[in-house]
Amino acid sequence: MIAPKDQPPSDERSTLVRARVTALVFGLLTIVSLLFLVYGFIQKAEAEKNMQEALVQKQLYEQCQQENEMVKQVAQESLRMAEMERARAEENYLRSLQELEKSKSNRK
Repeated sequence: MIAPKDQPPSDERSTLVRARVTALVFGLLTIVSLLFLVYGFIQKAEAEKNMQEALVQKQLYEQCQQENEMVKQVAQESLRMAEMERARAEENYLRSLQELEKSKSNRK
């Protein structure tokens, strides 16, 4: 069988087909790798944004901790003052009772 002049012999033809298939596979792999690259950059940008938000939240948390510590100290001071006032009130109450007892005994 004589091959037409336009078409290469079958060995060359199969080699050409293999070369085209290989080129197509490598082209598709390149496109897929580029898509993964773009996806990776998008994920990196989102991760950086989340990191910034986390840092802001950490700062807010630390501020709240400081405020809570100050409020705790104020509450402890208030409690101490209230205990002192209660003790003073009890002393005054006991003195009043003693004076009342003295006045009752003086009346008799």
